[in-house]
Amino acid sequence: MLRYLHVLLQKNYMKILVTGATGLVGTALTDFLLQSGHIVHVLTTTKNKTFSHKRVFVFQWKPNQSLIDMKALEGVEAIVHLAGASISQRGTAKARQDIIDSR
Repeated sequence: MLRYLHVLLQKNYMKILVTGATGLVGTALTDFLLQSGHIVHVLTTTKNKTFSHKRVFVFQWKPNQSLIDMKALEGVEAIVHLAGASISQRGTAKARQDIIDSR
């Protein structure tokens, strides 16, 4: 998958949708994409989430209601889905299962 992503990113720029962009991996990926000149659409469940970069566009997602702002998909060439239960929790069997089930 990383090789495929690397090939895609060779274009001058792409419009990429990232879910989970505020998490540990998502933050690093979003920074990398922006540094590489890409446009990032962030799909978030956090109301009023803002990013200070002019090439980041934030869209609301309400998975419990099966609602998504369809503008988030306009012109998108790739989607990276990182959303799910936080990995920053105690390593209990239930926590591990929650992480697996949320993805």
